[in-house]
Amino acid sequence: YLFSLITENSETIKTVRGAELISLTTYFFELEKANIKTDVCIGKTNTKSFFKKKLKPVYLPELAGHILLIGSTGTGKTNSILQMLEWYESENIPCIILDAKNEYIAKKFRPGVDFIFNPLDCDSIQWNFFDEIKRWPDIDAISAFIVPENKSNSDPIWTHAPREIIAALIEQLIRMRHANCGSLWSVLNSGVSTIRKALKHSNNKTISDYLTEIGGKEGHSKLAQDIKASMTQYIQFLRYMPKKSGNFKIDDWLNNKVGGNIYITSHPDLKETLKPALSLFLSMLIMKVNALPNDQSRKIRWILDEINQLYPQKLLPDLLTQSRSKGSQVIIGIQDKAQFDENYGKNNADSIIGCCATQIIFRCDGPETAEYASKILSKGKIIEPENSSSHGSSDVREGISKSNRPKEEFILMASEIQMTPDLKAYVFPKANNPFSVDFKYKKFCDEIDSFVPKPDLNVFPCV
Repeated sequence: YLFSLITENSETIKTVRGAELISLTTYFFELEKANIKTDVCIGKTNTKSFFKKKLKPVYLPELAGHILLIGSTGTGKTNSILQMLEWYESENIPCIILDAKNEYIAKKFRPGVDFIFNPLDCDSIQWNFFDEIKRWPDIDAISAFIVPENKSNSDPIWTHAPREIIAALIEQLIRMRHANCGSLWSVLNSGVSTIRKALKHSNNKTISDYLTEIGGKEGHSKLAQDIKASMTQYIQFLRYMPKKSGNFKIDDWLNNKVGGNIYITSHPDLKETLKPALSLFLSMLIMKVNALPNDQSRKIRWILDEINQLYPQKLLPDLLTQSRSKGSQVIIGIQDKAQFDENYGKNNADSIIGCCATQIIFRCDGPETAEYASKILSKGKIIEPENSSSHGSSDVREGISKSNRPKEEFILMASEIQMTPDLKAYVFPKANNPFSVDFKYKKFCDEIDSFVPKPDLNVFPCV
C-alpha cells in the first residue's frame, strides 16, 4: 500500500510556480480564508448543499481593477453584464453604459431615473455640447472628437482642416452668443462661401488657405470643395442635436446634481449617422471624469460593451490608467480581437487589454481570439511525471524508471477555449488563480421599447 501511494503521488501533475486553474469551491474557500472582501456579482451558479442544489452568487474580489469580458455571440457575456448592472443598481452606483445593440436599456432602464443619449430617440436628453465648454482649449478637444484620426494614412490635411474649421466656427458662435448645435449646423451645411464669410474675423489665419477664393464660376478652389466634402461625413448628426439650449450637462451629473445611469444607445439602421454623436458624447464624458479631483470614495462604473461600434476612443487608455483615483472602474466587452486591433491598432489594443486586471473569458470561436485568450490566462510551471521502460533478453535487464520533468505550459489551450460550452467562463481575478464557473442563465424581460424614433425622421410623416 505504501509503495502504491508513493507511485500514485509521483504520477500526479503538480503546479510549482505561476497560476493554476482551480475549482470554484477552492476559489470561495481561498476568499474566505484570506478574509478578502468581495465586490460586484458577475452571475450565479448552481452549488450542492446537503444534497440539494441552490443558486450561489459569484463575486469578484474587492479592488478587482478594470474588467475585460471576451467571448463570441451567444456565449453568456451579455447575461453576465446584465447581472453586474443589476448589482450596481442595488448598490446605487451610477453607471455609464454603451449599449450599441440596445440590449441593456430594454431590460434595465428606469424611467424617471436614468438618462438616454441618442439624438434620434424621442426620450433622449437634449445635450448641447456648447454647455460643456469652460475654457478655449475645450473647443480644440471637441473638434478632435468630432473628426477622428484618419486610419488610411492619407494626407493629414483631411483631418486637420475640418478640425480647424469646426473649432473656429464654434469659437465664433460663442463670441456671437449663438452657442448651440443648431447654429453650427446651419453654417456647416451651407456652401463654402458662407463658411468663409462666417470665419472672416477668425484669429486662425490658416483657415483662409483652406478656403481660398478663386476667380472661377464657383468662387472657391477645389481644395476647399474637397475639405468640405471630407467634413460632411462627420457633421450630419448636428441636424438632430438641440437647436437651442440643452437640458443636460455632464458636470451636473458628475457633481450628483442629477442621478441615475446614462445609456448611450444606437440602432442598427442608423449607426453610421449616430456614430459621430455617440463618440463625441462618450469622449466628453471621459474627458470630464479624467479632470475630476482624486476621490477614492467616488464610484462610477463604465460598461463599454461592443466599443468597436464607435470611432476609436483616443482617451480610453487615459481612462484606464488615470481614472482609478477618480473612483472609476471600466468593464470592456469585446467579441473579436482582430476587429479590436483593426479599430485601435495592435499596440493600443494590447495596451487597453493589459490595463484590465480581471479577465472573464467565455467561448471564443475565432482561432486568433481563442489563442489570445489562452495567452491572457498565461502559463504555469508544472512538474510532469515521466516514465521510461527498458527491455532485454534477461529478466534482470527489464525495468521501469520514473522521473519528474519540469516544463511550462498554458493553463488552457486555444482549442479548449473554442470548445467551451455556453454560459461557462474562465475567470482570472486580479492577484488570484483563475477558476472556471458554469453560470446559470437569468432571464431579463424587456421593460421598455429600446428605441422610439423621433417623428421628424420619417420621410413621409403619418397623417
